[in-house]
Amino acid sequence: GGTLVEKCCHFFDLMRRILRSEPRRIFASGGQDVNHLLETDGSASSADILDNAYVLVDFECGARAVLELCMFAEASLHQEEVSLIGTHGKLEAFAPSHGLKLDDGRINFRKGVRNSAFTLGEWDRVDPPPPEECGTLTEEHIAVDPKLLEAGNHAGATYEELRRFTHAALNGGDAEVLVRTGAAAAAAASAEP
Repeated sequence: GGTLVEKCCHFFDLMRRILRSEPRRIFASGGQDVNHLLETDGSASSADILDNAYVLVDFECGARAVLELCMFAEASLHQEEVSLIGTHGKLEAFAPSHGLKLDDGRINFRKGVRNSAFTLGEWDRVDPPPPEECGTLTEEHIAVDPKLLEAGNHAGATYEELRRFTHAALNGGDAEVLVRTGAAAAAAASAEP
């Protein structure tokens, strides 16, 4: 159990799905520093709810991923941020905040592509390049169908996930997510901070 399993399992599953690789080594550090400090579970012990953590995951394919959890950053522009960084650039996705901010009907993407001189090894790297030669940066704002927003949280993903599961169950279709997939994500999320 714990906060990383309850709130973050899907992020570890997303990492595995994007990288098509399994975790090899996991490091975690976290704590309960702001929220629930005075709560108890009905006994003499206090609540053990993590409200912040960093998890570093080394994958078998050589990639590395980091999860940052902060349960007391409500004033942030986006509820969730996902970044992919590779040799050719950086892709970022920003998820809305579950109905509390003005842009909740939009999912935002930012894509930065490095100048090919970097990726081809043609840049001498002694001096940093001027900003206009670093690469291209594009942003895209995709509107979320209001019907999906009304159907549930996670910008409609909860509704879509339930729809697909119900269709597979009622029509004998294949499951999109297997038990072992969920178990692997839960195992990654269970790394002790």
